[in-house]
Amino acid sequence: MWQWLCYDDGDEEDLWTRWYRGVDDAVQGKHDTIIEYLEVRSAGEWREPHTKKIENDIIEVRIHGNVQHRLFGFFGPKQGEFTFVLPCIHKQNVYTPKGAKKTAAKRKLAIEAGEANVRRCKRPQKTEDSE
Repeated sequence: MWQWLCYDDGDEEDLWTRWYRGVDDAVQGKHDTIIEYLEVRSAGEWREPHTKKIENDIIEVRIHGNVQHRLFGFFGPKQGEFTFVLPCIHKQNVYTPKGAKKTAAKRKLAIEAGEANVRRCKRPQKTEDSE
């Protein structure tokens, strides 16, 4: 089982949860299914179609739908941890926000260098109250 971390951008609510609360029920359902699948698998078993390794050892968790959502993160900083650094949208070869790959890489490097904080985060998921 993975320990989930999030880049600490200073907001009271972590960036993963904020993203999750901002998407519709269909995207939340796909997210829940993919994360449940990934959280019981080793890093070596994370592969397409659910994830893809992109440049700078960033992993994109891929949530397919009418809008292609991506959750950028990386394995670490410690073994058994996965850190989410940026949610974004992908359409063809374009990521939104602009420069998302560079931002993700910068955040990863800052975390690894001890120049940025992370915080433990719980996997967001639908609850009976949210249905």
